[in-house]
Amino acid sequence: MKYELIKTEKYLLVVSHDKVEEGNFIYETNIGEVSRVDREYYELLKTGVKVEPFVKVLAHLPLNGAPYLDGVDVLPEIENEVDVSKVFNMACDLLLEVMSKNPPPREEAILRTNQIKELNQPKLPITFECEVEPSHKWVGVVKGVYGSGHKLKNKLVGQPKTITNSEGKTEWVGKYIFNN
Repeated sequence: MKYELIKTEKYLLVVSHDKVEEGNFIYETNIGEVSRVDREYYELLKTGVKVEPFVKVLAHLPLNGAPYLDGVDVLPEIENEVDVSKVFNMACDLLLEVMSKNPPPREEAILRTNQIKELNQPKLPITFECEVEPSHKWVGVVKGVYGSGHKLKNKLVGQPKTITNSEGKTEWVGKYIFNN
């Protein structure tokens, strides 16, 4: 199952339009902030009063040292693949040219230094594709077979597959998809 990721200054978020309960975290779409639904706000929601648009936070990955959202599943760490050999070779070539008798013009050296820095920057994903654990919903007894007790079940889409990570948090299993 693929989820588009929302990036804020503090989090990468997986969100949905699922029903919100007291204690859930929400992402307020107009202001771009994450907050917890307290009792007062939950009671206000139950009255049907119009509030700022929001979506429920299903999973998150803290960025820039942000704290974990208590009770919300986490996404795995992002593992960026940096082509170390390419970065190293470009840096060596530039260093040799700078040290030679014919160094490149200053603008070219700055441009190439910025290209090296860009190669080494971590990239943020645009979607998360999670593995799914199938779940079933019982829909009742088979009609026409009186007393059989045989129940039918419908296969639903399923729930995200999770593990417990080394920090004791529930983590989704899957992979990030980056914009190419």
